[in-house]
Amino acid sequence: MNKIKGILFDKDGTLIDFHSIWVPVALDLVDQLLVKVAADKNDDLKRDLLKSIGVEEELISADGILASGTTRDITHAFEAILQKHGFVFRSSQSLYEWTTERLLASTRNHVENIQPAADLKSLLQGLTDRGVAIGIATADDYETTKICLEKLQVEQYFGFIGTSDRYEKKPNPFMLEAFCSQFQLMPEEVVMVGDTIVDILFAKNAAAGLAIGVLSGASKKEHLEPEADMILPSVRDLITVDGRLVWDTLTSESISVKNS
Repeated sequence: MNKIKGILFDKDGTLIDFHSIWVPVALDLVDQLLVKVAADKNDDLKRDLLKSIGVEEELISADGILASGTTRDITHAFEAILQKHGFVFRSSQSLYEWTTERLLASTRNHVENIQPAADLKSLLQGLTDRGVAIGIATADDYETTKICLEKLQVEQYFGFIGTSDRYEKKPNPFMLEAFCSQFQLMPEEVVMVGDTIVDILFAKNAAAGLAIGVLSGASKKEHLEPEADMILPSVRDLITVDGRLVWDTLTSESISVKNS
């Protein structure tokens, strides 16, 4: 296989423990929305709002909006449920702006809940020492992404931060193309690592060198296995116990067999 020179990470469920931050943020966001529309005692509406973004009984669906959607996706889901229950926000744009603002504020309020999915400093330093360019491709917004990276004290490792409020959302390949342009790489020289099928399809759409799924987020092995070139328990396994990068243990033939 081609020499890998760059790596793009999804954020939530890949670098960051998904449930530690996004379950409390989602509950907080919906509670605030209920107050905003004067429906804070409406348990049916609360349940439907949470379900619309893939949260049910404080569990996150692997194919739900919270797992891989954008702030605008969340807004569209909320708007549909509000209308179904007979509630109307001022406008779609005002609901989007409110959701963006409240997500950012709630992330700040719950910043202590942010937990790494692995020893990120050791991993990212190891990749840097091996000359690998590092970036993020996330469905999240830029400001909330910055909060997470600053909390974990790893922002300095990322030369590229791709977010859905600045680039076309995954699985559109534009974020990977922008990463390649910045570091003068070919797509086949880039690994994409993520915890959802959207991340894997993003890699495939961009013709990335390798699509690696991790099981540290919302997805189970069966969600990722049909498309991923490799599945790992966590990003910590990107560097093997003998110090090799995991993709250096593969051959072009093994990837060809996987994709046939």
